[in-house]
Amino acid sequence: GVTDNFFSLGGDSIKGIQMASRLNQHGWKLEMKDLFQHPTIEELTQYVERAEGKQADQGPVEGEVILTPIQRWFFEKNFTNKHHWNQSVML
Repeated sequence: GVTDNFFSLGGDSIKGIQMASRLNQHGWKLEMKDLFQHPTIEELTQYVERAEGKQADQGPVEGEVILTPIQRWFFEKNFTNKHHWNQSVML
């Protein structure tokens, strides 16, 4: 029901992103921080708002980006089968 906790029902960050994406397709905006802070429908309805039609720039991103610490660590390890560490997910 509306008082059930999203995460107690099996929700996770990926499902939250999917939910936010579907809401966005219908003209609504959901911030992930709000889902984590207010994980019931009853609480969350106060934080979902009409999207104002603003879209992030979808153009190509160019230039170099430094590795994050975990990426740097991974590449320093020189694993034999790096492809075994791939994780695919469809959002």
